[in-house]
Amino acid sequence: MREMIEVGGDRLWAEDSGGDGPPVVLLHPGIADLRVWDLVWGPLTETHRVIRYDVRGYGGSPAATQPYNWVADLRAVLDHYDLADAHLVGNSNGGATALNLAVVDPARVRSLVLLAAGISGYPWPEEPDLDARYAALLEAGDGDGLIELMLEVWCSAGREPLVRELVTAATVAETSGNLHWQELEPVWDRLGELTVPTVVMIGDRDPASMIEANKAAAQRIPGAQLVELAGVDHLPQLRVPDLVVQTIRSHCHP
Repeated sequence: MREMIEVGGDRLWAEDSGGDGPPVVLLHPGIADLRVWDLVWGPLTETHRVIRYDVRGYGGSPAATQPYNWVADLRAVLDHYDLADAHLVGNSNGGATALNLAVVDPARVRSLVLLAAGISGYPWPEEPDLDARYAALLEAGDGDGLIELMLEVWCSAGREPLVRELVTAATVAETSGNLHWQELEPVWDRLGELTVPTVVMIGDRDPASMIEANKAAAQRIPGAQLVELAGVDHLPQLRVPDLVVQTIRSHCHP
């Protein structure tokens, strides 16, 4: 079932497969909306209750009109569906959200599957050339150029129509600006506190800094399993959907 969820004075576009399987919440990256999970949705719903939603300003969710953060919105989604806890599967920004909730409120998280996760508080290296290219395109109002840059950086494994459509919509959402978004609490130095079973998946065609960050996170998280993906960029669920489904099924038990 698809519906709008009330979060304060705003709304989130969400989908719940229903069913009595173990609950899994899918959290999309900043370069896509909930459609990025289309290839894994059907198979997962055969064994799990699956929920996905668009963060504010993305996909079917209207832009925010009040201060918000991703973790509070995730809690609101869990509450809406009467879930005391759930397995979390997060990609990039979605991974950062999942990690944060697992650190600050571990009782609400059964396990983590992280796909090229963002990590708040990680000492990301400066990339002045990339930053300059982005700033110049933004200043020039070159939307097409921004989209091509995002595809170049994050989607080196292919620019098929769905990928281009997702990145185009997400780039518009991101560059439209959102003064109400609040940064996540830094958790890099707290990853050793995690107690939930965790899988970290990272592709060898992701940017080097993302690969290094995820490998380092896997070392810091107690008992974490690292899965390295050959020929995969920032979107494993589109590049190797069967493997992602298999990993979730084997990891996300009742």
